[in-house]
Amino acid sequence: MGFTVSNVSSLYLQSTGLRLEKAMSPESAAAVPVKTVDAASSAKKITKNRYQASTSRAELLGIQQSISKTQVTANSISRIQSRLESLGDSASLQERQKASKDVEKIVTEDKSFAANYPNRSSSAAVRAVTIEEPPRPGRYTVSIMSSAEQSGPEAIRYLITVQQAGSDVVKTIETAVSPASGLIEGISLHFDQPPPKSAELLIASSANHQFPLPPVQLQLENLAKASDAEAGVILSDLNTLFKELGSGIDKHLGNLQERFQNLMHAQENLASLEGGDLSSVQKAVQSVTESRMAMVRDSASAMKLFTGISSEQAENLLKD
Repeated sequence: MGFTVSNVSSLYLQSTGLRLEKAMSPESAAAVPVKTVDAASSAKKITKNRYQASTSRAELLGIQQSISKTQVTANSISRIQSRLESLGDSASLQERQKASKDVEKIVTEDKSFAANYPNRSSSAAVRAVTIEEPPRPGRYTVSIMSSAEQSGPEAIRYLITVQQAGSDVVKTIETAVSPASGLIEGISLHFDQPPPKSAELLIASSANHQFPLPPVQLQLENLAKASDAEAGVILSDLNTLFKELGSGIDKHLGNLQERFQNLMHAQENLASLEGGDLSSVQKAVQSVTESRMAMVRDSASAMKLFTGISSEQAENLLKD
């Protein structure tokens, strides 16, 4: 299949992946004989693009499944928020115990809470919670210092410093409440009182398009057996936690839906490739490129791109 060059800039054609023997501007198109791109070269290029797009079908199915799971989790988070908010500020021990069991049941039913959580902390009292994907991955040292002129948790002020491994940049924030956000991109630091002096945090991104949900069983157990004063702090932290998770999941769901639509458009544009429509070719190549770059950022998906093909075929796919 060949493409006739007629009053179209060479830059536009090159953006579709087609190469011209000589650049041609719109002004000189009328004076210069019309050239035709080699049919075999064009067919090879389009075959490559079609193969790359076809490999996104598995990715498309995976995103569709992730959207369904994320919608279920968003509903679970909403139910948990409603249950915790129903306790109020003066809930009795029996009411808190009942609420903890109800929330635990929701958590157990949603398998997303059982997935391996990617973040790690050297201290059980400091939790690095992903509130927006993808977070800033890396290894961090967190130091939390507290001081209070009065007694009681409301009088404590925290000075938190964070430094990423291999970096000289130190971020500092002073706050009177937990959690603390903004020190690590996409992460909220939840810590118990009194806070430990320091902790080592390992921040990682989740896999398979799933929004990571932190384990909350320990906090629910503490809520069910804490004193009235302690319960207020724990309940406040849980309410904040699930509010952050709900916001992050909603944004994550929107990103998944947008990516799903882009991949769907890529599949639809494939049908127009054989017709030689330059606009359709450009849209298909753009969608495929975006999909491929997203897959490369996920190492597991990137490896699937080359499953079942020879090294020569893999090399051809990576050639411009």
